[in-house]
Amino acid sequence: MFLEKIYTENFRNIQTHDIQFSRGVNLISGDNGQGKTNLLEAIYFLSSLKSFRNSQRKDLRTWKTNRFGVRGLVVNEKTGEKSILEAVCDQGKSQYRANNHRVEVIADYLSRLLVMAFHPDSLSVIKGGPALRRMFIDRGIFSEDRNYLSILRGYNRTLAERRWILKNRRRELIDVWNEKLIDLGVRLTVERGKYSRRLNDEIKKLELPPGETAHADIRYCPSIMDFPEKGVFEEELRTVFVSRLKKIIEEEERRGISMVGPHRDEFLIYSGGRDLSTYGSQGQQKGALLCIMLGQSNLAALGASGDPLLIFDDVMSELDGSRVEWIHGVLETMGNQVFISALERISVRNRLGRGRKFVVRQGKIEPIESAA
Repeated sequence: MFLEKIYTENFRNIQTHDIQFSRGVNLISGDNGQGKTNLLEAIYFLSSLKSFRNSQRKDLRTWKTNRFGVRGLVVNEKTGEKSILEAVCDQGKSQYRANNHRVEVIADYLSRLLVMAFHPDSLSVIKGGPALRRMFIDRGIFSEDRNYLSILRGYNRTLAERRWILKNRRRELIDVWNEKLIDLGVRLTVERGKYSRRLNDEIKKLELPPGETAHADIRYCPSIMDFPEKGVFEEELRTVFVSRLKKIIEEEERRGISMVGPHRDEFLIYSGGRDLSTYGSQGQQKGALLCIMLGQSNLAALGASGDPLLIFDDVMSELDGSRVEWIHGVLETMGNQVFISALERISVRNRLGRGRKFVVRQGKIEPIESAA
């Protein structure tokens, strides 16, 4: 899929626009504070129904308005079929449509157009807590398998019910919810393990960032049990999960929390045997995370939605020249639609041919030229 056109309504400072994009690279330039990131945020919101800047929805609307929305024309590059996606929020109420029909199942909407974003806050995946890494990996799995979201949501609902039981010491109810927690928890653990191994394989296929001698390596550390290198059978996971829950039930009741399960999983990011969160420079962390995102993109392309859109928001200005050239070289070989924001009008190519350049001034977006 690729985004041919987007229409915005009261989205941050962007003036109402009907903007036509290139299938290849789209460069968004302009001074700081003019709205470059806001446009990329609108594209991301159309796909993901959230901001990559972790903004609340009420902060996405134009000042002194109650309603905002985005609408996009999406094209299937394999069949040429076009469809319309629309997300509107009006006084706190949201509505999502595909081809003018209301979409009731969020997973159905989210699987229609995939977007991956790299931006200044992306390094929190490496530097931040394990919840951010779990979310990062879960999004990658969902980009391939839309059913994964329902498993994850089912687990989180079960976890919330079990927490209530523990806090209220209703042990007569615990067995039923333990069974649900075990069933869904084992499925999540197995899927995360499979995905981590496949993602590492994809990362190893990429050209190393300048100055690096080893690829990034994601080490999955499940809460239930240590994972053998070649994975583990579901039955073994289930047996260990049951045993651990029985042993810690009194401690869980005392603390009122579930102490074991996928909600406590960790993903460590290594390179050359070093934990990058502790021993990696900022340049190494950025290079590793970019490789991971590109690996995720390659895996997502195997799913029903095809190549995801790639967003690079204000990334080039923070990298040295050799790493910028490395990114250019990688993008030149890829078939993804790409959106890049930058202060200057840089030249970036990919194998899809000609791109487009835009300049943003006080929320007004104007095409400049076609770019080779």
